[in-house]
Amino acid sequence: MRPINLLLSVALLAASSVGAAVLSLSDGADGAFHPIHDITLDLPDDGIFNFTSIEIPSGVTVRFRRNDDNTPVFLRSVGAVSIAGVVDVSAGSVNPDDLANPGLGYIRPATTSTGGPGGGSGGVAGIGDTTCAGLDCRDAGPGSGLSGGPAGVTPTHAGVKVFGDAGGGGGMATPGDTAVRYTTGAAGAPAVPFPNPFDGGSGGGGGSGWYFFGVQLAGGSGGGGGGALHISTPETITVAGSLLALGANGGWAFANAGGQGGPGGGGSGGGIALVGGTTVTLLNTALVDTSGGYGGGLSTQTYTFDPRAFENGARGGLGYLYVESPQIALDGTLIASVVAVPEPGTWALMVGGLGLILSAGRCRTRRRAVPDREPT
Repeated sequence: MRPINLLLSVALLAASSVGAAVLSLSDGADGAFHPIHDITLDLPDDGIFNFTSIEIPSGVTVRFRRNDDNTPVFLRSVGAVSIAGVVDVSAGSVNPDDLANPGLGYIRPATTSTGGPGGGSGGVAGIGDTTCAGLDCRDAGPGSGLSGGPAGVTPTHAGVKVFGDAGGGGGMATPGDTAVRYTTGAAGAPAVPFPNPFDGGSGGGGGSGWYFFGVQLAGGSGGGGGGALHISTPETITVAGSLLALGANGGWAFANAGGQGGPGGGGSGGGIALVGGTTVTLLNTALVDTSGGYGGGLSTQTYTFDPRAFENGARGGLGYLYVESPQIALDGTLIASVVAVPEPGTWALMVGGLGLILSAGRCRTRRRAVPDREPT
């Protein structure tokens, strides 16, 4: 398998030092959750589902509609949790066909300013330059969330050509990026620590507008941040399928010989938390992806199905994967900044045997951490 471009970091910490993910017990009021076909669930007001058991088979994708308070998704279970299908809290969702095509080497997030459940929204696109006056004019807006991308600065009308500024990428576990191709723009947003309370990703900044022969034109809106998914049970969690919390791509901007608008920044990836009372196991077929969205491009550039081809580079930052259980086995492909927290009684054993693992690069991760003996 060819390498996958990612930044992966794993920190082994005492549970008391993080405290963001708590084993909250289900009362079983929502019964067993065993979907047999793709389903989109309406989130309750508090975002919490109380199941007796959770089993999502291969070929089934589960998504969620955001509630009015835009809370994270909390899936609680009395019994074991088994996920062989797809649970998707990405901004705009992901095409499942992309998961089944290894030739792509990446997953295409949507281009939308709406964040996943619990994620921030992308900033609005600006319309017009500093000469613009009226109801149809506005400055670009920053992304919302924990570390929303800054907005592109409204350009000053000077000379024949006017160039809008790109918005910056939203930040999460890693910083958002700044546009490096086709356009200048606002700096990407900084990284933030693992969120407590648990929350989703950050929206990218909107790109500013411009002026062309009496017409005030718009930039691109920022991409929404990936959502937040929290799964907990006093029993086992086993993942053979995919958990997705991708940020959305920034919006594209129109351009011609007279100038251009500012593309939007990409939204950051969101957050995924797995808290098991006995074991959490990610099998070698598992995929956890919290990638940020790509920065927007310009409409004069030839567009392909690969959004990387002409993006401006203002990508959103990487999201988090939090794992807590007495026994943890992590395999598969993890595109996330990973915080693994054993129970206090096993934490010292894991630190003695594994230490602090920090790896950066583009690779498939195959790592197992089950503390069943004294360190040597």
